[in-house]
Amino acid sequence: MGLPVVKTSIAGITEIVQENINGHLVQPGDIHALADRLLRLDKDPDLRQRIGQANRKRVYDEYHPDVFAIRIAAVYHSLLGG
Repeated sequence: MGLPVVKTSIAGITEIVQENINGHLVQPGDIHALADRLLRLDKDPDLRQRIGQANRKRVYDEYHPDVFAIRIAAVYHSLLGG
């Protein structure tokens, strides 16, 4: 959608969201950091756009169904000795 994200840095989220590149990461329960990141995005339209577009590009480049299908096919191919 081209939107910036603010997520807690848990599980696999850190593999997708890169701090200040395509989103913001905060520690679980850190409401001050969460508020800071949200306010920063609210006050800076250029930052919102830059992070949002980077997020869209990363998701498209890494998780688009066509890209994902090629990766899955490569895994099956390698498992079958190809």
